[in-house]
Amino acid sequence: MLGEKGYSYLNNKKWIDITREERFFCLVAYNVFNANLHDAVKWINGICELGLNESIDKEEWELGFEVALYRDFIHDEGTSFTKEKNRFRKRTFDLCFFSEHFIIIIEAKAHSKFDSKQLDVFKKDKRDIQNRILMKSGSNTKVIFVALISSHYSPNENYIRGIFDGKILTWKDMYNNYEELVFMRADEVHPHSSNRCEVCKSKTQYQ
Repeated sequence: MLGEKGYSYLNNKKWIDITREERFFCLVAYNVFNANLHDAVKWINGICELGLNESIDKEEWELGFEVALYRDFIHDEGTSFTKEKNRFRKRTFDLCFFSEHFIIIIEAKAHSKFDSKQLDVFKKDKRDIQNRILMKSGSNTKVIFVALISSHYSPNENYIRGIFDGKILTWKDMYNNYEELVFMRADEVHPHSSNRCEVCKSKTQYQ
């Protein structure tokens, strides 16, 4: 069992105290969400003010992590998209909630921020999921994009409007709801954050 002291080779810190890895933070979010998918979707709908109706509670939900949606769809269907082949093969989404009538895609940032190139890709994703996947089945499934970022990151709303839906979700929101210290670490790694928060200073992680 680990105590408060870390490792000499990490300047007497633990790995969790120095990591900035967004995939790790998202993996923890996956495990937390997956423990109760219906509650997670209802909470996200509420805090992000997505305005989804009460039917979401009746949906059968599935959660994916690092989802290669295009690649796996193409492989399962036995066809290929001839244009932008590399993008379809390599594109992954951090977290995806799937149901018959909704796909909620969460794109997360912790230390870094969204740049214009990434936002252009998100615009293409909204178009391509609708036109290349959903349209084939005649589905009326709604695709929703949610941004998950540090509370210390304040992107220009005009910069991201039209790409992400509802209000932005923060890692601090995640910590406040789930009380998982990893989420506070995710919130603090942003360059504009001050020193470690008092919550993390006063608690020992992974004892």
